[in-house]
Amino acid sequence: MSSKSLLIGIVTGLAVVAAGVVFVLTQPAPSKNKKTTSSPPLPKATMIAIFSKITEMMHAVVLKLAEVEQQVRASAAQQGKQLTQDEMEQYLLASFRQAMSEVEQAVYREFQTSEEQVQAATEFFEDDSEFQAILNKLKNLFRAVTGQGAVQEPTVEVPDHIDQDVVLRVYGESMEGLSTVIETVHAELTESGIVPGSAEFQSALQATYVERFGVLRLEILESHSMSEVSLNLYKV
Repeated sequence: MSSKSLLIGIVTGLAVVAAGVVFVLTQPAPSKNKKTTSSPPLPKATMIAIFSKITEMMHAVVLKLAEVEQQVRASAAQQGKQLTQDEMEQYLLASFRQAMSEVEQAVYREFQTSEEQVQAATEFFEDDSEFQAILNKLKNLFRAVTGQGAVQEPTVEVPDHIDQDVVLRVYGESMEGLSTVIETVHAELTESGIVPGSAEFQSALQATYVERFGVLRLEILESHSMSEVSLNLYKV
């Protein structure tokens, strides 16, 4: 069995979702004049709590990506196989999206609601700055990891130099950079005296690594003479 075949076997069962909260995070903002209902199916406080919970849980998922990579590589090594960085990248992205789907459903059950109600309420509160601030935290995390969710202008075309190899290199460099950023921020916060595992530590870690990785992501894209928009337009 080749490493590619092994990867396909590992990924089997990972549903790469295109609905639910992922749909909300990757769609352009609805029209400011569009209101599908006169009242939301869920109150704003509940919506803020839902997206705050999803964001908190997805931060934990991101922090475990490096551990997941080590486990998958170890499993492959036991079978005498070696995964390339590109293959590992595809697996981690699929794992992230699958985890988001599972987290979403778990949070919906906790709040006794549904995907349809959350999407309808999201549209209703599109003009609410307090709700959008919470939603944007999750959007920024999702965009940092997957590169998706950037606003796409219809006139933008994919540059000629962008092909599958370039896109996969960007993904690989991004995941490697994310792991490095998390490790660096973790070490800095530990050295600063903040107790690892405390609420203060987790809050500082989440806020700092997302901000730093956002800057690194732009540097990676610029090094390949491309933008987030042109990356999203290319279909691997």
